[in-house]
Amino acid sequence: MMKHTDICLNLDEDSMEELEKDSCDCPTIDCGEEEDNKKENDISEDSEDSELEDSLDEAEAEERRSRYLQDMNDLEKQFVDLKEQLFKERITQIEEQLDHINNSEAQEYTGPLKQLEDEFIGRNDVAGHRKHYRTINLENKLKCELQNAEQHFQNEEQQLFDALHADLQEKLRRIEEERHNADMHSELWCDDSLRYRKRRKGLDIFIPDKRKKPVIVSGPYIIYMLKELEIMDDWAAIRKAKLELAGRSNAESMTDDPLIVARYEDGKFFYKGDWFQKGEKVLLDNSIDNPVVATITGINTVELWVSKREGVKCKLSIAQFQKGKYIMRRTVPEELT
Repeated sequence: MMKHTDICLNLDEDSMEELEKDSCDCPTIDCGEEEDNKKENDISEDSEDSELEDSLDEAEAEERRSRYLQDMNDLEKQFVDLKEQLFKERITQIEEQLDHINNSEAQEYTGPLKQLEDEFIGRNDVAGHRKHYRTINLENKLKCELQNAEQHFQNEEQQLFDALHADLQEKLRRIEEERHNADMHSELWCDDSLRYRKRRKGLDIFIPDKRKKPVIVSGPYIIYMLKELEIMDDWAAIRKAKLELAGRSNAESMTDDPLIVARYEDGKFFYKGDWFQKGEKVLLDNSIDNPVVATITGINTVELWVSKREGVKCKLSIAQFQKGKYIMRRTVPEELT
């Protein structure tokens, strides 16, 4: 820029000098009449002088022309130099701006960058909050679904358990009824056959007479014309009905009761904290009939064999003791001994 101003000043000085020279070279014109007359008188002299002046003007014009061309060349050279210098300065300025941008120091870069960073921080915070709350929402939905599935599973499991439990209880009740009926028939058959055999052998004196004495009835009475087997069948049906009613009541009352501790171990029977072994006399009670005294004749992992006074052997399962259908005691009342 300084060189450009110097060139302009040089041009102005040259133009002023040329104007002064032009002004000096130009003849002064007098407006008076005397000069006109003098010109008219000296025409011949002027013609000679004009030829001389023309030759001088051509030389001066040629000199000016060469000087102007030189000035134009100098101006062109200065313009090229100035243009090249401006180009270099522009490149230097751009490189400095690029360095500032690379170093994150340029205001044109740091301002928008700061604005973008602020927007990024705000959007990142909003996205973080949205992610947090959406995660909480999904976790709550998952917990609800898991809880619903667990409750549904528990309900289905309880319904299935109740149905199977009721079915098994019904089957057990029927099996127990059939077993009681079978035991009752076998007991009656054993009693009859034993008495019959002992009577035939003449051992009636060792068998206690359990027959009731005939009751003397006055007034009208009914005579049943039934055979002994028919009476026994009727009595078995009555006992079966009583057992069904008792079994239902026991099943209803014992559905929620825990099992009694009763198990087989080392050839002994453990029941309610006591140990019973083979050959021991015990008192059996089934909460329906009267308690009876019996002797343990055999023990295994599933059942017990007991023998009553008349020599009748009965089979009792350990499951019946666990459910409380039979009760075993070691102490025997005196009236039953």
